[in-house]
Amino acid sequence: REVLENALLDFDGTMLVVSHDRYFINKLANKTVYLKVDGYASAHGEYKIAVAKISDLTTTSVSGTLSGTTGIWYKFTAPYEGSYTFVTISDGDDTYGEFFSYPTADGSTSNRLTWNDDSGEDRNFMIRYTLNKGQTVYLRVRGYSSMFTGTYDLLTYYPLTTDSVPNTYTLGYGGYYIYEFKAPEDGSYAFYTEGGTDTYIDVLSRLVYDISSVDGYIDYDDDSGEGNNCSVICNLVKDQIVYIRIKGYDTSEIGSYKMNAKKITDLTDNTPYSGTIAAGNGYWYSFTASASGTYRFFTTGETDTYGYLLDFYSSDYAANALAYNDDYGGTRNFSISYEMEAGETVYIYIRGYSASVTGAYTVFVE
Repeated sequence: REVLENALLDFDGTMLVVSHDRYFINKLANKTVYLKVDGYASAHGEYKIAVAKISDLTTTSVSGTLSGTTGIWYKFTAPYEGSYTFVTISDGDDTYGEFFSYPTADGSTSNRLTWNDDSGEDRNFMIRYTLNKGQTVYLRVRGYSSMFTGTYDLLTYYPLTTDSVPNTYTLGYGGYYIYEFKAPEDGSYAFYTEGGTDTYIDVLSRLVYDISSVDGYIDYDDDSGEGNNCSVICNLVKDQIVYIRIKGYDTSEIGSYKMNAKKITDLTDNTPYSGTIAAGNGYWYSFTASASGTYRFFTTGETDTYGYLLDFYSSDYAANALAYNDDYGGTRNFSISYEMEAGETVYIYIRGYSASVTGAYTVFVE
């Protein structure tokens, strides 16, 4: 018995122990639970007790092993509202995925929200489901039949929009996150991270089932953002879908970051661009100097505008601004003059003087 006890004590995992040997249980267990089953009112008859481990989905990728039609359970809580995608990768195994409002016994479809068999690649399931912020669902992964007992990777794709509040994500060793973005209109979009982690970005045209894959590459970047953060600008057409993969610069890079997506409007010399400020919102523009010299960025109109000039995208535009101004342009419009070299690019962030300011404006570069 001592050999068995020592082997179980060395096991790095969870065990459910059923025994009448109190000494044996006390030596192994660090938590004991007791389950009492009563019939409701006068109910009587046979029943079964099911015990299932439930793993939290907190990263893009987790691995598991199929056990035929026995379910493997995962719990996912949406960090924000949006449409999330869950998909498996397996080497020839036929996976089956089911969403539930709470766990149920194997074989039961009670409280099932949706399910899928083969919408992914090579007989893998793929489920898209819209969740509210803070909503919790339970995902059961199993083989299509009892013959499937191989390994799989379960991937979670997070929704990303230009209206998304930057959320904090944490990279583990060799970890990564994948986001799905759908362009609301034609134009240029910036995808960038913020924080102290050295991040790397890939933008792809199709769902990615392998972190090492470069299939469908649109663009990539390492350190074009603030510090060691990544930043990419992509020209997209309305309703075009791209997939953004964020990972550490190498597999040893760990830490947290914030993910951002912003619509960018390109400005040209002496060409006005009109916009409208909504309460509490700000708007990004980019400008690349055609020749060396001093350029002035300013707005006209009756709206009280505030402008910031930066050399990279940042949600903390006030702290990272090269220059900023409120009313130097007269009539409550901002005006910023800045010396630039030919080919240099700067970014302009325009907002109302306060969160309650709304109205039309026209921005110029001269």
